[in-house]
Amino acid sequence: MTDAGSGSDAMEVATNISPISDEAAGFGKDLYKMVYVMKGILVECDPSMKQFLLHLDETNAFKKKFIIEDLDETHLFIAADMLDVLQSRIDDLMDMISFPLAEK
Repeated sequence: MTDAGSGSDAMEVATNISPISDEAAGFGKDLYKMVYVMKGILVECDPSMKQFLLHLDETNAFKKKFIIEDLDETHLFIAADMLDVLQSRIDDLMDMISFPLAEK
């Protein structure tokens, strides 16, 4: 390959995809390895906030799933398009449970 932008390069890349053997796939035909890409954001939070986000995701609070992957006890990979909505929702909830300090 010489030029990354030429049409022949794209065809060459496509022809280099190797099929999975029948035995490995367990099917009667060759299958091709597929790569799925999703744009997301890595979120680091404490375990209680993570549980809250998991609850919002499981109950479809935003009419769609937004957690792409639950990584560990403090990290989630979430859909990038949901970041603003989540931040707004969390800010609203924090405002509801916060009490103003009275000055003396």
